[in-house]
Amino acid sequence: MEKDLTAVEKKPNLWLAILCAIGIGLAGCVLYGLLYYAGYIAWLAAYIVVVGSAWGYKKFNKKMDGKGYAIITAISVIGIFLSMYFALVIVVGTEFGLSAGEAFEQVWNLVQTNSDLRVAVIRDAVLTIIFIALGILSYFFYERRLAKNNKEKEVIISNVETKSEDSAKTEEKKDDTKTETAKIVEPVQQDINKEQDTNKKDKPKKSE
Repeated sequence: MEKDLTAVEKKPNLWLAILCAIGIGLAGCVLYGLLYYAGYIAWLAAYIVVVGSAWGYKKFNKKMDGKGYAIITAISVIGIFLSMYFALVIVVGTEFGLSAGEAFEQVWNLVQTNSDLRVAVIRDAVLTIIFIALGILSYFFYERRLAKNNKEKEVIISNVETKSEDSAKTEEKKDDTKTETAKIVEPVQQDINKEQDTNKKDKPKKSE
């Protein structure tokens, strides 16, 4: 019964994996937006978004595949750039006393007309993309190293099992040899015992 429950727990669940990746990704994007609004190096949070989403996806899907990398990339790129845009909306609304709707419309115009803002946004966007790529690549190589280690462990376990089987077979052969030897020796020993008994019977008794 316990084995059956374990098997059920280990069964991959793609939809739950996607939901977990989205949930962790959104939390990371919120962190990115807060850091960006505060003026800190928010693009470092992009790395956390990727790695966290990848961890959540693998936890429920039990493996990281091409579909997982595509989902994580989409979550990271879309979520982070939306966070950046909304952070700019808040900044513009606060600076110019605009409503959320007006600020939302004015951000794109300001990025196009204000060269300093445009350079800053492009710089942050490029750095964010770089850290998203670094997060994906680092997790990819981590998965490869993990798979390699697992294969090496499997080879070691297989070798140990092979040696154990060979030892067991050797012991069986020894037992078979002993049995065969016993089968050969036993009749001979019986003949010897019979001969000794016959000699004892045929030997004349000594006179008293």
